[in-house]
Amino acid sequence: MKKFKKISGFIVLCLFFSTLLSAAETTILKNAAIYLPDGSFQKDSFILLKGCKIQKTGLMKEISEEIFDNEYDLTGTFVYPAFIDPFYKGFQEEAEKEEERDKDSKEIFGLANLDRDKRAPFEKRKFFIEKRVIDIIQIKKSTARKIIAKGFALVHVVPNKGVINGTTGVVSLISPDLSEAIMVPEKFMFLPFKTNSRNYPTTHAALMAELKQLKEDSLYHQKMKKLQFYHETAREKYKPGLDILFPYFTGKKRFLIATKNLVEQHMVEILKKELKIDPVLAVSSDAWRRKIPASADIILPLRFKAPMISRYAQMGDKLKKEAKEKIYPQKIAAFFKAHRNISLAAPDSGDYDTLFANIRLLLKQGVLEADIIKALTINPARLLNIEKFTGEMKPGMLANLIVCDKKIFEEKAKIDKMFVEGKLFDFKTRVGAGKPPVTDLTGNWKVKIESPMGGYQVKMILEQEGNDLSGTLSSPMGSGAMDIEEGYISADEISFSFTIDMGNRQMTVEVSGKVKGKRIAGTMSLGSFGEGTFVATPDM
Repeated sequence: MKKFKKISGFIVLCLFFSTLLSAAETTILKNAAIYLPDGSFQKDSFILLKGCKIQKTGLMKEISEEIFDNEYDLTGTFVYPAFIDPFYKGFQEEAEKEEERDKDSKEIFGLANLDRDKRAPFEKRKFFIEKRVIDIIQIKKSTARKIIAKGFALVHVVPNKGVINGTTGVVSLISPDLSEAIMVPEKFMFLPFKTNSRNYPTTHAALMAELKQLKEDSLYHQKMKKLQFYHETAREKYKPGLDILFPYFTGKKRFLIATKNLVEQHMVEILKKELKIDPVLAVSSDAWRRKIPASADIILPLRFKAPMISRYAQMGDKLKKEAKEKIYPQKIAAFFKAHRNISLAAPDSGDYDTLFANIRLLLKQGVLEADIIKALTINPARLLNIEKFTGEMKPGMLANLIVCDKKIFEEKAKIDKMFVEGKLFDFKTRVGAGKPPVTDLTGNWKVKIESPMGGYQVKMILEQEGNDLSGTLSSPMGSGAMDIEEGYISADEISFSFTIDMGNRQMTVEVSGKVKGKRIAGTMSLGSFGEGTFVATPDM
């Protein structure tokens, strides 16, 4: 009977939360300096969020007398629109592992005795035209949080395998659940302008010839599909790859073409002319050497390292260092100023520390900070056709925001908080961080929770590695486990959070406490619902 009462109490608690959370929460961010599109800041300002969107911004004196679900005092901080990564190749690790398990691709594709002078059948050429990157990605919460901690709320995920790799997709980092995260399932057909070491095509010229042939095949296939019912011969066979490519070759959709050196960039110029296409270009650090129209849509991975084939890389360390620290920053700064539709990306996927360091070099070369912010926000938003929803801080936009303790490109600037579609991610330094833990908490625990709505018990499993804690909390109804997030122990202080799924909403519960002997005791923050207590003892 006692156990039934505890379970009933938990059900009532969930129903209570669910009822209260069914309406969109209001969150007020007060006393902040808000970034404006011209590069200035509006001080003593507020941002009002309702659910996942920005409802209103203004000066503190304009705040109306009302009660908000959440309030945050951002005195001394700078608030920016969150960044968009336009060229991210992560979240595909599981697909790569699967490919490793099927390592012998020669056998799989029947290529063991391939005659390189002979054109291989279309289906054996290692293209991935029919694949969508969103069908193979798996968003790891820990990876997503690291990206968010650098100021990014959205990533444009680009496939990392194949000659024609399949379509890209736009993902919000709001959740590891793809049904919530995917914003644009198909955007560009990605073509890294590279040859394939095993399969046709094996040279740049062969790749160009292949693309020209694919266009002819695609146009012919569409023509024959229209005529197939007027002839006595057999109907045209279904060829999904050619159907998929047709809108890209006719300009209704766009290729995203990536070049890694000057030669490939030149060959893409020829390809554009011969195929009559207007691709988005992901360019190399040598892009400034060739003329690209000022209006071109460009993704610029910000790299100041001279390519291996350049004279800077081949004529000694002194010239190589000068190229990286002076010549390339100067040239790329001039290139950046001359092109209005540039979207900046990390030099290597996820390397945001180097991106920010290189941005500081651009600023020293006279590039305006406002133009840098634009290249990380509104430019990629326009490129991905999501500028109506994100990229700026104004009413109606998604609440994707950076809260920084200094101006964001200053050397020691730290991001305190991020809002992704209104959801808070807090990155403030933990109290007492870095002190050796008093004990190892790895093991099974019984947990008693008391809240304003009643009490209940759960099981907890902890794993400790240094100062970091991970594990799970079980539901008293046996309906699954809740992951422990941001778990940390410093000396005898412990903190972690977990998320309760309320059906149509989620609530993050933050726990902080102290370890004393074989007992953990502390408090639970339930947001606008107040506080509860948390006591854990070993489950022997």
